[in-house]
Amino acid sequence: MKTAELISKAAMLLIAALSVIFIALSASEAEPMADGSWTANIITWTVVVLVIGLGLAVISEALNAILDTKSLIKSVIALIGAAILIAIFWSLADGTPLNMIGYEGDQNTYGWLKIADTSIFTCYFALAVAAIAIVASEIINIFK
Repeated sequence: MKTAELISKAAMLLIAALSVIFIALSASEAEPMADGSWTANIITWTVVVLVIGLGLAVISEALNAILDTKSLIKSVIALIGAAILIAIFWSLADGTPLNMIGYEGDQNTYGWLKIADTSIFTCYFALAVAAIAIVASEIINIFK
């Protein structure tokens, strides 16, 4: 097994173990969500794991690009395609503030709603692509 794979698996297991421990500690409280502090801690932990994952993905792609220029071209094409899709979803997003009775937060603004709509459209697109890929692979396997 390559050293990089070993380090990757060890890091993944460490993050998973810390996540399980963190959730178990939050669930062991008498009323873990009563004051919202555990919810904030879990959201913070999720963001930390997301940032670590994204950082490692960028570092991994940078190393792959240095070692293999063909994969660099494919990665650039994929990034350009993703940027075009996100730009299309951004243009489709409606940022009209919502009339929500009892809501006093500050995220009901044009910018936040555009980001939320863009994220939702991106998730819908990813779901559709995944569903099509599942159905297509099953159909291809039937005819093999």
